Amino acid sequence: MSHLLNKDRVFIFSSAFLVLVGVLSIIDVFMDKSDQLSTTHIIGEFILIFLSFSGSFYFITQASFYRKSTEKLKTQVNTLEKKNSHYLEQVQLYKTGLSEAIDEEFNLWKLTPSEKEVGIMLIKGMSYSEISEARSISERTARNQGSSLLSKAGLRNKSELIAYFLEDLLYPKI
Repeated sequence: MSHLLNKDRVFIFSSAFLVLVGVLSIIDVFMDKSDQLSTTHIIGEFILIFLSFSGSFYFITQASFYRKSTEKLKTQVNTLEKKNSHYLEQVQLYKTGLSEAIDEEFNLWKLTPSEKEVGIMLIKGMSYSEISEARSISERTARNQGSSLLSKAGLRNKSELIAYFLEDLLYPKI
């Protein structure tokens, strides 16, 4: 969008320059009037005046076009930001609800804080290696905590843990 604003400035400055050239050319024509210059010279100066003002008009219309385009883009960005904000609010509500449901279930399973943390990471799809790195523990410790969680929950593996929380959320319900 700043690119459009820069173009707008370039068009305005170019237009102002061409208007200045046109005005100076008009002044020159009036000053040359008494010098008895050739018709060709005078016609050349009028062509310069015409081209200067035509170019200026072109740049002004382009500046107007880019200003309108910029305003339209700003409106679109604002609309998208509002939609995105609404979407993020909805996601946060769903995320909070899911997090609360998972936490309630973890409490029913009587998990330790470490097991809960490993459980969240497993649900997110992390491997035991990634969990050990993220928590600065050994991979063996991460596996033991994961096994303890699965045992307390009565589940056989990570896939069952993930499915336990997500199966009712996915469409279509079977």
